[in-house]
Amino acid sequence: MRAFFQILLYILSCPNPKCAEATLSEGGYFWGPRVVEKNTTSFCDSCGTPWLSRCPGCGLPLASGIGERVTKVSQSGPDNGIAYCGACGEKLFETPKCDRCSSLLKQLDMDRETAESGCSKCMPPEPVPLSDDDIPF
Repeated sequence: MRAFFQILLYILSCPNPKCAEATLSEGGYFWGPRVVEKNTTSFCDSCGTPWLSRCPGCGLPLASGIGERVTKVSQSGPDNGIAYCGACGEKLFETPKCDRCSSLLKQLDMDRETAESGCSKCMPPEPVPLSDDDIPF
């Protein structure tokens, strides 16, 4: 039991969805946060965000399965986007999604207000201006 408890103490998650070490699909969609099991620093060595290692509500260490609960593992797999603390119910992490189409976001869409403008998947493409060479005579 002691070894299991020690593992729980070292589960760390980087809550920054723009972290360069976050889990992304081949197309650049955010599939989940960076999760590591052991680290001696207080901050993510990739982006500098403080590690989420304990529940902000009750202070208990993150569960060892946190990575599987918030990370999509394949394109056809479920969007595992929300994790709650099993002890107090506090929301630990939620994968950002488009407010218009509910799609997972690409990292370039993370700062965009998606309720009005949508994301790069659902917003209309930019019109291509025609040049004089494109006009048939």
